[in-house]
Amino acid sequence: MKFFIILFSIIFFKFFMYSQPLGLDTIFYNGHTNKLINVVIMGDGYTFNQQDKFLQDATQLINYFFNCSPWKEYKQFFNVFVIKIASADSGCSHPGTAPDCYTASPQVPITAKNTYFGCSFDRYNIHRLVTPNNYSNIFNTLAQFFPDYDQVLIIANTPYYGGSGGVVATSTMHTASSEILLHEAGHSFAYLADEYWAGAQYAAEKPNMTQQSNPQLIKWKNWLTTGTGIGIFPHTGDPSWYKPSQNCKMQALSYNFCSVCKEAIVERIHSLVNPILDFFPSDTIINFDVFASSFFINALQPSPNTLSIKWYLNSSLIVSDTNSCLINEQQLSIGWNTLSVIVFDTTQLVRVDNHSNIHFNKITWHILKSSTGFSIYPKEEKICLTLWPNPLKNKLNIKWNNNIEDTAITVNIYDLHGTVVFSKEYNISNQKHIAVDISGITSGSYIVVLQSITENIAAKLIIE
Repeated sequence: MKFFIILFSIIFFKFFMYSQPLGLDTIFYNGHTNKLINVVIMGDGYTFNQQDKFLQDATQLINYFFNCSPWKEYKQFFNVFVIKIASADSGCSHPGTAPDCYTASPQVPITAKNTYFGCSFDRYNIHRLVTPNNYSNIFNTLAQFFPDYDQVLIIANTPYYGGSGGVVATSTMHTASSEILLHEAGHSFAYLADEYWAGAQYAAEKPNMTQQSNPQLIKWKNWLTTGTGIGIFPHTGDPSWYKPSQNCKMQALSYNFCSVCKEAIVERIHSLVNPILDFFPSDTIINFDVFASSFFINALQPSPNTLSIKWYLNSSLIVSDTNSCLINEQQLSIGWNTLSVIVFDTTQLVRVDNHSNIHFNKITWHILKSSTGFSIYPKEEKICLTLWPNPLKNKLNIKWNNNIEDTAITVNIYDLHGTVVFSKEYNISNQKHIAVDISGITSGSYIVVLQSITENIAAKLIIE
């Protein structure tokens, strides 16, 4: 009996030691995790002694990833971390149950592996579809080590071809793994569809898939005459569904992302990151003598830099394309003055309608000039608008945290392609809350923009 207790203890100790999360590491860090997009990479089927290999594989994949457009232009908007996970076994399971297993070249051995996330081939009867099976371990690990993640990538430690999109993007370590991960991240991060026909069960309205064929109404209408190869191409499996390109990474790994898919990725980045990381002064400042103050923003720049930065004093443009502005006493009127800086991305990778009305970022300083001195009150516009419930079905409540000087506002709701789907003017009379009936708008993601003569504030909305 004692022998079996010792044997069980050894087996349990070995499993505990070699099948567990080990810790967090950083591949690259560009700024505060609350302000940038956080990518977390985890490995499955890497044993305790293979953690150096995992870190090498993860670094290789992510370096390739951010050398491809449009990710490379916005690399500064991301942080990338790894969580080291020790699995009891090395490799990836292959039950051999998918009817197309015989098509794999080379053939993948049938094997059952004890890995921490349970990655396996043959998911949903498709041999190359490799997914994790233990999602509770995934989310428990993220909650323990890095709950502020935005995108999760999982590497399955096998040299055979496979991967998947979905809640997490998964890739094996096949020779095409870097390309696989780019394709799968297109699904997971930007909600892109496959541009090959994957089956009727995967057909849905996506940024690069639609049943609309009217050139004036199709989602990618602004790309049709740009000479980028974008058109309205019927899917071979069902010609009632259309795609924008026949030469896109969502079609085949050997291609670059088409312009429509690049736009979807960039718009997703825009929805997550405010490029104004910091601003100064950020606290109330009072000066009772002479007023001459510098105002600064720390702006996160794409590469090449496509940010437009414009400074306005009392609604008049005073300086452009600079991170700082000097204001002196002579420029101010007695009473309240308003200094604003508005930043938006002019990238040619995006051609959605009303882009500057949707993805702008604004800092405002209210400056009071009186006979006794000067007061400065900063305000970050991005945090002024609250929408609830969110997600919602038919009634939207909008609340703003600061007084709006005007008596009327207009609520505009845009889809992610910049099309206005709702527009209505409201009399507010010093209110800070309105209710909007949006029952006629279909489910999806939208941008709500509250406009007045002096204000222009945006927030993201999801309609179920």
